[in-house]
Order: sequence, then C-alpha cells, then structure tokens
Amino acid sequence: IAKFINGELGNILFTSSGSASNTLAIKGYVQKHNCYTLFSPIAHKSILKCIESCNNYSHPLTVSSDGTIDVCELDLLLKFLKKEAFVIIDYANSEIGTVQDVKTIVDTVHKYGGTIMIDCTGSISSIPLDVKSIDADIITFSGHKLNALKGVGVLYKKSNIELEPLVYGSQENGLF
Repeated sequence: IAKFINGELGNILFTSSGSASNTLAIKGYVQKHNCYTLFSPIAHKSILKCIESCNNYSHPLTVSSDGTIDVCELDLLLKFLKKEAFVIIDYANSEIGTVQDVKTIVDTVHKYGGTIMIDCTGSISSIPLDVKSIDADIITFSGHKLNALKGVGVLYKKSNIELEPLVYGSQENGLF
C-alpha cells in the first residue's frame, strides 16, 4: 500500500473498512483538536453521519450542480475562521462522477494553516494516488476497491497528525 500511494510505511494504518477509516480520521481528529469542520455535503454517508455525531462546530461547503466544491467560498471561509479548520472532501464522487481539484483545495486549506482529509474510496481504483504530490494530511479508502477482501480499510496520515484513539489497544500505533 505504501508503495502504491507513494507514502511512508509508518504512516499507513489498517482498519476494518473505509467507513472505519473515515470514523477514526474524523472523530480521532476532532476529539484531539479544537477545530471547526468544513465538509463536502455530498461526501459518503459514513462521513456525514460521523460529522453529525461529533458535536463540534461544522459547516457544509457549497458545491455546484455538478458536485464541484466552490474553492472561492472555501478560501473566504478559511480566511475568516477564528479556529483551526479541518476540511473533509472526497476526491471523486462515485455516484455522480465529479472529480475535485484536490491540489487546489489542499493548497487553499494549507494556506490558512488548516488540516485536510480526503476520502479516496471513489477514486482509488481509477485515479493514481500520490500522497506526497497531493500533500493531503489524511487520506482514507476502502481496500475492496482494489480487489482486497471487504473489511479492509486504509488510513494514511502524515507523521505530525495526531488522532485520539477510538478503541484503546496496542495495534496500529495505539489507535486500535
């Protein structure tokens, strides 16, 4: 997996599904950081339900009729936020076919010191993923999209990203 996504071996965590990866990334981040969550309203249900259950400040991003995130609005929101931003998008929406301009979105979030998570489940089988060139902080996807068995999820996170464990144990760097 590390070689496939051009990531570091120590930054890859395995979970029980893409939804579990999304939940660990979102809840783990929100519980560890005092942040404001901005998210794509057309993201996977696991993301939307997780954000709803976090009880932190959150706001849906504006998307066009074709599902493209309004980067100008994102820039304005980030400019005036008084808290750290945690932005969550999907790389590609498998239901309507929209592919986001992820590099522009990542650069916009980082310009204001925010953290960005990208769900790549809808794109992992058809769009090459290079985590170093995209520069996202957290990336998730489901293994079955790459012909792995169902019940395998992947969470990539940069070394400096701290997550609160959801299940306490000693596996996956203490996050499971």
